[in-house]
Amino acid sequence: MSDKSYNILPVEHIIIQHITSFKIRVEDIQLYQSVTLMVYFYGESGNQLKAERVILQGNDYNSWSNDDSYIIQFVAHKFNLTLI
Repeated sequence: MSDKSYNILPVEHIIIQHITSFKIRVEDIQLYQSVTLMVYFYGESGNQLKAERVILQGNDYNSWSNDDSYIIQFVAHKFNLTLI
């Protein structure tokens, strides 16, 4: 057989995966205004499951200051995650 793919009518396929960790990367900073972050979510085997873009602005941006733990807490809260 060849490696050819064959189109079909869409079929629902649900996979449940558990997110066990995340990483944060700064994408863009607008000084004194906002920061754009990419948040990467990983599963139990270390595989990347998804990525989400998050923007901190206004009071959230001002609260960041020099303390990166603020961003970690912000991301965990935004995605309803519990840090251990």
